Amino acid sequence: MIVAALIAVRIFSLVGAYYLPHMEIYRYQEPFLAVNEGDDIPYYLIAESFYRLEPQAHTKTIGFALLLVPFIAIFGTGFFTIFFPVVLFNGLVLFSAAIVLIVGASSLIFKKIVPAVLSGLFFVFFPFVFYIFRGFGPNFGNHTWNDNNFINTLWQSAMPDPMAMFLSLLLLFLFIRKLKKETLPIDYALFGILTGFSMMVRMSNITVAAIIFLAILLYEWDKRYKKLFYYCLSVFIGFIPQFLFNFYFYGSPFLFGYQEEYYTDWVAAGTVRGHPMWGIENLFHLFARAAEYSWFSIPAFIFMAFLVLFGYLYIKKIDKRFAFIISLWFLLPAIFYMSFVTGQTAMRYYMPAIPAFIILSVGALYLLAERLKIKL
Repeated sequence: MIVAALIAVRIFSLVGAYYLPHMEIYRYQEPFLAVNEGDDIPYYLIAESFYRLEPQAHTKTIGFALLLVPFIAIFGTGFFTIFFPVVLFNGLVLFSAAIVLIVGASSLIFKKIVPAVLSGLFFVFFPFVFYIFRGFGPNFGNHTWNDNNFINTLWQSAMPDPMAMFLSLLLLFLFIRKLKKETLPIDYALFGILTGFSMMVRMSNITVAAIIFLAILLYEWDKRYKKLFYYCLSVFIGFIPQFLFNFYFYGSPFLFGYQEEYYTDWVAAGTVRGHPMWGIENLFHLFARAAEYSWFSIPAFIFMAFLVLFGYLYIKKIDKRFAFIISLWFLLPAIFYMSFVTGQTAMRYYMPAIPAFIILSVGALYLLAERLKIKL
């Protein structure tokens, strides 16, 4: 009943967002907002080439394109033919399922109902933070960059980020659940295949694979090396379609189309440096750009750091394993994209880290309440 109520709140908030001021250019079809940034079209082109059995090379990975093929089969060819069905699937079906997962994961971690409900509520209303601070950051013509962030974090797009976030959250829930009971090494086979596929949707989910590998190594004392073997092998198997795609078009399974992608427009605007693709220079550039927009970003970053630290300390008192896992589930994806060449251009990159950040924030709230002797 609680989860059903949270889903109802989500739907109400989604419809309500349509009528917010300044959202005119996102009103594709009443009563739902949507964003089309152009980056979603390449995924469609790959999907259509698969549907026609005439694969074509492109800079994007193929996981999300594979998921678009059924939409083409049902609704027909043409990007805008499937655009809104995909948006509705992401924003209604997938987000509702994600509410179930974050409430479930939070209840497993805190072993209480109230923090699980708070996690669900924070998850539903988190996107509206970007609307509230829509004036913060760069402005482009008749809308701000945070308007795009708002719609993307509502999952009202035809991009792979909602699916990447959903798969990351699904893996978090399943892995925490798995750690609470005895498992056989073979149990990690299907789990690993799911991880491999999630990496094809967004390569940033390689951080999830790394976290699970470390957690098995540190906390699965019984037959840990067999479990690691089954997990790593199945991750490789789950990623095989991408390896084959890379080999067919680029001559090596380890060459990706995005390695040929250049960000000349972003470099010209001064938003990114251009080189290297990943590196600590990009991370420093992100902080410098944020401070350039507003000094408010400095206390905002500090506040977030304290939330993560306090959340870790509170969850650590419940279970050290969960504190370690949930902290890395936020930190590694965040650092992955903070170090990426265009990591400061879009909040949607960081979406897989949001559920862990929300759970840590709930933990921080409980730690604060505990110190102030307030009963939640």
